[in-house]
Amino acid sequence: MQKFLLGVNYWPAKKGMFWWKDFEREEVQKDFERISSVGLEIVRLFLLWEDFEPSANKINQEAVANLIEVFRIAREEGLKILLTLFVGHMSGANWAPAWLAGRNIYQDEGILNASSFLAETIADSVKEEKALFGYDLANEIDNFVRPANRQEARKWLRFIVSRIKAVDSIHPVTLGLHLKNVEEDRGFWPEDLAGSCDFLSMHSYSIYAKWADNPLDGKVAAFTNRLITRMSGAKVMHTEFGLCTTTVQSREINTILDGRRGRCYLANEREAESYFDTSLRGLYESGALGAMLWCYSDYDPTIFNQPPFDKAVHERSFGLFRADGNPKPYKDIIKKYQGLEVKQIPVVKEIENPVYYQEPFKQLKEEYRKFREKEASLQI
Repeated sequence: MQKFLLGVNYWPAKKGMFWWKDFEREEVQKDFERISSVGLEIVRLFLLWEDFEPSANKINQEAVANLIEVFRIAREEGLKILLTLFVGHMSGANWAPAWLAGRNIYQDEGILNASSFLAETIADSVKEEKALFGYDLANEIDNFVRPANRQEARKWLRFIVSRIKAVDSIHPVTLGLHLKNVEEDRGFWPEDLAGSCDFLSMHSYSIYAKWADNPLDGKVAAFTNRLITRMSGAKVMHTEFGLCTTTVQSREINTILDGRRGRCYLANEREAESYFDTSLRGLYESGALGAMLWCYSDYDPTIFNQPPFDKAVHERSFGLFRADGNPKPYKDIIKKYQGLEVKQIPVVKEIENPVYYQEPFKQLKEEYRKFREKEASLQI
């Protein structure tokens, strides 16, 4: 039987997205010790494209050496790593190397060759590492550059997966979908991902879901995880979910969302406990392969003047740990889901993607209505 995996997405509290440029082994060691201490088993890591391939077909060997060191630390702490390869978008900001500017990552032959070179080089460097769990192709890549259509997205997906598999045919490959991929047609269809990936991944945040009951709607994770299974006929791991929190009273704050001024709900830590408990319970019951919190830690105030935290204020406090290293109250909820096996739920493709994407937002709201009605009927 397969174990229900519990994990977290990782950026260091004091360096954020700049940690590869200022790598410190001791910092990672302490962080991974902390992650392991609360019962988490898998860490999702991100390779900022500009740090690992600063120019086309030129790999930063120092960054690769530091990556290998991170794998060694993970092994020491009994952790596995899900390695996210193409990270041009992260936490509301784009991190594109200069040589990518204005070019089509899905069609430009030069970009495709450079992408293949990065993927193959990294895979060849880490494939023998005991801590490697698998590869996540990209982080919400359609937020970075949106493909022109489904065909373009599918062709890119097949190409990159084939290049990784040519180097490492053992470890699984996935690609993370997010709420925008089920709210609108962004080219990446679940059924296409199922044809190329070993398992699918989903990211969900109730605070961004305008169709959810409220910002603390803990049913959103289980619903979207199950939705992707029903659209793909594949098993799904929930590789991102979470809340931005505060130690004081819950409130809405001004921030930047999707490049525009907006408001975001900041939940009190105690209030967030119910959200995490409901989300984890729902993910387990829905047959998810695992659940990964966003994210490891709140960020240190010393980097609030750096992107993305200078504008995306809400991104500062999604952590399982506070910036001082102390855990938030809901860390104990994790213990309830340790040591469980993946719940065996029928994996059947029930939703025709071409029909769904004719009116995706309407379809999404209708599917959520039916999901909640079914849950309510089971509780009577």
